[in-house]
Amino acid sequence: AAPLKHFHDASASSYDGIGFTVSAEVGLLNRNIKFVAQNNAEKFGARLLVNKNENNAARTKAILSNVEFINFGQFGYTDTPDPRYAVAFYGTTEVSKVTNCAFRDSFVTAIGVINSFNVVVENNVLLRTINDAIRVAGAGQGNILSGNLIVNTLNGLLATEGGEDLDGTRFEGAYASGIRLDEALDPLVFESNRVAGVEGFGIRLRGDVCPDGETSDTCPSTNTTIDAARLNHAHGAHNGVVIWLEARPECAYVSNIASYRNYDYGFYLQSPASLIIEGVITFDNPIGILPIIIDPVPTSHK
Repeated sequence: AAPLKHFHDASASSYDGIGFTVSAEVGLLNRNIKFVAQNNAEKFGARLLVNKNENNAARTKAILSNVEFINFGQFGYTDTPDPRYAVAFYGTTEVSKVTNCAFRDSFVTAIGVINSFNVVVENNVLLRTINDAIRVAGAGQGNILSGNLIVNTLNGLLATEGGEDLDGTRFEGAYASGIRLDEALDPLVFESNRVAGVEGFGIRLRGDVCPDGETSDTCPSTNTTIDAARLNHAHGAHNGVVIWLEARPECAYVSNIASYRNYDYGFYLQSPASLIIEGVITFDNPIGILPIIIDPVPTSHK
């Protein structure tokens, strides 16, 4: 094999019996089955929509495995009611799967799960997605996100002509996420995913229900231990892990994530809810954890 052209830092360490390795992400992009859309100036590619069947919704499903999607999605269509993503599940309940697939140069979100149940998104590789790479929104139990690799997620404003010259205020509320879960109303299995290089948030979430319940006043610690094999990783993002305004009503629980070598914050948590953060790893960030509790609203400030 030819030598590497660029420097890649790789290191392994152990703390309190927990092994942890930092290295470049490596993923296989090529598949024998390829769906290729036209790469045009309008960034308007093909899409695959798995939609509920009004006559028999339980029979609507898709099983996608070892498929390569190139130039899919339609740029600018980010609203969940009209998900023109590379692959979108909308209102399905039967078990569906997207496993071992590759998504390259998606013009908008690569995989969307909207008001759908029992969707397994596992061991996929996503490279150069504009806007959120994987997005879960609305109601839906039984969903699984596991073992996915997301690299180089791009901000939609920067992807426009002259985008780099936009005034910074235009970016308020327009951050891309490698994985976006803050709109998901139900818990899901979320483990062993890796996000690297995002013009925005690595992982955006609203937190899990606290161990003592949704309305706990104390939100007690459970002394969670770190399981390195199940850790989600976020690195090379503007902010690694973010709770931003959308959180659990009373208490939000954050765990099982490693966030490191990000531009600003490892964990940026701006929330009206009480927070408990445990079983996480953060290092080589300018600020490791910044929690901001923004409620209740006071009657006055001086």
